[in-house]
Amino acid sequence: MKRILIFIISIVFTMVFISGCSMNKATLKEVAKYKKEILLKNNQNTYKKDNVFEDITYKFVDGQELKLDIYMANVLDDEKRPAIVYVHGGFWAFGNKKSEIPYFKDLINILNNKGFTFVSIDYRLTNKNTKFPEPVKDVKDAIRWLRKNAVSYNIDENKIGICGNSAGGHLALLEGLTDDSMYLGNEDLKNISSKVNFIISFFGPTDLTLVKGKKYTATTKNLIGGTINDMKDIYINASPMYCLSENTPPILLIHGEKDTIVPISQSKALYEKSKSLGIDVEFVPVKNASHGLISTAGEINPSLNDITNKVILFIEDKFKNDN
Repeated sequence: MKRILIFIISIVFTMVFISGCSMNKATLKEVAKYKKEILLKNNQNTYKKDNVFEDITYKFVDGQELKLDIYMANVLDDEKRPAIVYVHGGFWAFGNKKSEIPYFKDLINILNNKGFTFVSIDYRLTNKNTKFPEPVKDVKDAIRWLRKNAVSYNIDENKIGICGNSAGGHLALLEGLTDDSMYLGNEDLKNISSKVNFIISFFGPTDLTLVKGKKYTATTKNLIGGTINDMKDIYINASPMYCLSENTPPILLIHGEKDTIVPISQSKALYEKSKSLGIDVEFVPVKNASHGLISTAGEINPSLNDITNKVILFIEDKFKNDN
């Protein structure tokens, strides 16, 4: 039940890389412990790069090709397999589908050996010309393209989940919470469903109308194209909090209690509203953890191992229970 541990560890390293912050001694000790116990003892098979289909163009827009990488399940039969689509973080403006793969290679190998296909996607990054909702359209189109081409990659078109961290968690939530008539992008894919079986958000923003602080409002402004005073309706439309409905798929929220970049109150509010609407939702607050699940003082609680158990059980349960 430790097989998604490397995912959590990779998020830690990824957020450190993106934000430029450093890990304290307690975090380094904890990561080293799990790296020794899990990576060396349990990762018996090497990463099977032959199973990878890289740089597949799923969309051509604004003069650029948007691509995805498919890491096939390591199975001997031709049965269709569930797929997990990953949306990278980076304040909506940085990163790409490959930037986190060096940290993910062990995770991908373990997931593949478990029978899951892993898909990492690019989307248009925000800049002076690209604003919301273009990145959401891209994530939805990636799901639509994957479903359209599912047979070619032995993917079960009825079993596709989505996850992301930070800005990627926000985009994953918007993709899964909005219906097929919203955020249409590629004309050739508009009649294909973007439905997902579940959403996993690691410390993703849920209500952009509550973002505070000069640094963070500037980041949000870069996504939206203006301030909340000028574009409040768009801020609301870009907030997963206001997209919840009876059609919302199951959600798993994981968030550090000491997160100063995306306060835990963002996930907590989405959790409480979801519960009030009868939505299948789980919330894992992590004590002593900042953004990226980096420890602030002592070991985080629940531990990386316990978080791993929760994530993998959630994935297996939601794929199993899908009709």
